[in-house]
Amino acid sequence: MSEKEKEQYFRLISRRFLRLRGAPFFLSSKELDQIENWFQTGIPLRVVLEGIQFAYEDFRKKPVRRGRKLYLVFCNAMVLKSFKQYKDRKVGLKQKVDNEDDKKEKVKIEAKEFLEKIPDDVAYLKAAFLEAVQELSREKFNEDKLEHHEEKIEALLLMNAPQEEKDKAAEYARRELKILDAGELGRVINLKIIKSMRDKYRIPYVSPYYY
Repeated sequence: MSEKEKEQYFRLISRRFLRLRGAPFFLSSKELDQIENWFQTGIPLRVVLEGIQFAYEDFRKKPVRRGRKLYLVFCNAMVLKSFKQYKDRKVGLKQKVDNEDDKKEKVKIEAKEFLEKIPDDVAYLKAAFLEAVQELSREKFNEDKLEHHEEKIEALLLMNAPQEEKDKAAEYARRELKILDAGELGRVINLKIIKSMRDKYRIPYVSPYYY
């Protein structure tokens, strides 16, 4: 990865983790070292984010103790587990996506394929994906714009998600995770809705840094 990709790797992992954990809103030097270790090991961004989500959900299932906080180093076991599963899924593949051009092309192809057969239930995503494909088609795409498109897609999913999906996410967060803080509960419910919608309709990411 380039130095810019490395910065993006650190920034997106930090942003996602702090969004889940809340205060303290900073990472310790030990936690930054953990991200560096994942980076040097070659664990893809998407796999790290998946492992962090699993670790967070597991953390919330445990009995609540006053002052108990989740720290990034505690996510390592789940990240490594997700990485093993990722490698198992990759067994037998002859071609690896290991450079910027390949990743950009892969994202563009998946976004175009999604547009060609976009389900009626999520047709409201069409404009956002068209804009993302247009950006990905540039010789030098803008990373910040692609992140903006990701955020726009997530916002549209939350805005248009069926009430059934919202109710299922809320029930899961209250029953399984036992979250007491209203603000934190809302954040987790939103993440659950987005994940459920992306899985259900196989909605790809439009940023190469999730590959």
